Amino acid sequence: MAGFVRYMPWDSVRHHVEEPVHDDGSAYTDHRIMAWKTPQGKEIFAVTNRSASQPWTYRIDTQTTATFEGHRYGPTTHSQTLSKLTGPTLSLTVPPLSIEFWVRTP
Repeated sequence: MAGFVRYMPWDSVRHHVEEPVHDDGSAYTDHRIMAWKTPQGKEIFAVTNRSASQPWTYRIDTQTTATFEGHRYGPTTHSQTLSKLTGPTLSLTVPPLSIEFWVRTP
């Protein structure tokens, strides 16, 4: 909850993203993506891994060459700052029971 409070003001606008699906087309329930823009124009997305035992790797097409800074929350981590990554394609491996927030830097 802390990450949403910190990175998603109440008047942010959520954006549609294509989420990963199983081979049969059904949606994953443990691996979700959400994206939004704050009222100040900052672009942010979050990726989750609700699996209790396996890391999950996302390949995110940001459609920009911008740089994003990551922040991870999990069972043993509270707002761990991750390395900055530059798009357009980001490969993100999220540990079990964790959520990462990726903030576009100016």
